[in-house]
Amino acid sequence: MKLLGVFLTGYGGVILYWTGAEDPGLFAGVLRAIIALYAIGGGGWLLLTLPRPPKRPGKQPVQEPVLIIRTVFFGDGCFMIWNASERVRLGYSSITAAWEDEGRFYLFFQDRPPLILPKRGFTGGTPEEFRGLLERELEWFVERIK
Repeated sequence: MKLLGVFLTGYGGVILYWTGAEDPGLFAGVLRAIIALYAIGGGGWLLLTLPRPPKRPGKQPVQEPVLIIRTVFFGDGCFMIWNASERVRLGYSSITAAWEDEGRFYLFFQDRPPLILPKRGFTGGTPEEFRGLLERELEWFVERIK
């Protein structure tokens, strides 16, 4: 219907132009002008009053599940992650990058989602001791970001 509105408006504009381009006589000129104005008005009315077509459903963004970590234990050579559904034991060699900001540590792995550890959640040591443990085990410095 929107396409019909565009067509009628354009058709009315062409007829109105054609009315002024020739000298068809008084009756034919007035008749053409009336037809042109009806076509322009009807096409404009269709364009303005018809609702927009519904949007087609597109790709929905894929949301990765949020893992709520309950406990993380760090020890010699490996650490354990306990969440609601599993207990995972990982070696320090699986860490590909480690970052630190004012409130958190970020650990990135080869085949797992990143692990974000809030510093305020530490109970068995201090953030400085944890950074030292990571740097000893990884044999490179934990990158500090702002």
